[in-house]
Amino acid sequence: MSDPNAVVKYQERMAREAEQRAEAEAARVEAAKSPEQRASEAAAKVIADAQAERAAQKQRATEERREAAIVKASQGLDRLEWWQLCARWGREHRKQMGSPGAEAVYRRLKQENLINYADEMAVGVRQKRPDVGMSGCGAIAILGVHESSNVTTNAFGTRVQMVYRDRGVYVYTEGKPGDHNGVVTSVQY
Repeated sequence: MSDPNAVVKYQERMAREAEQRAEAEAARVEAAKSPEQRASEAAAKVIADAQAERAAQKQRATEERREAAIVKASQGLDRLEWWQLCARWGREHRKQMGSPGAEAVYRRLKQENLINYADEMAVGVRQKRPDVGMSGCGAIAILGVHESSNVTTNAFGTRVQMVYRDRGVYVYTEGKPGDHNGVVTSVQY
C-alpha cells in the first residue's frame, strides 16, 4: 500500500469496523441483562440524578446568599473617597480574605480601575510591603492611609510622595496630570 489515499481509506475502514464491533458487544451485553438488572440500574441512575440536582440546588443557594451578602456589604461604598476604599480593601482582606466585605470593595475598585494585577497579587498574598508597579491604591491597601503626602503636578503628570513617618516608609507614585493614584515607581524604607 504505497498509495497514501489507500492507506487512509484502509485506516478509516478499520476504525469503522472497530466501532461496529464495540457497538455489537454493548448491545449483546445489554440484551443479556435480566429485567431486574435493568430496573436496578435505572433506579440507581434516578437516585444519582436526584442527588446531583440537590447538590446543584444547594450550590446555587450558597452562591445566591454570598452574592446577597456582597451586595449588602457594597452599600455605602459610593460615599467613600478612592483612598478610603483602598485602605478598606486592605483591612477587609487582612481581616478575612474572601469575605463579602472584601469582595464588595474589590469589585468597586476594579470597576473604577483603581487597582492593577500587581495590587491583586500583593494584597492577595497579604504582602507587607508595596512593590514597584503597584498602584498607589495597592500601596494604601498594604500600608494603610499615609500620614501626609507631597504632590507635584506638571504638564507631564502628577508625582506623589506618600509619607509613613511612623514606619519610616516613603512611597513614590507617578500618574497622569491630576491622578493621585499613579503607579508606584519607588519605595524608600
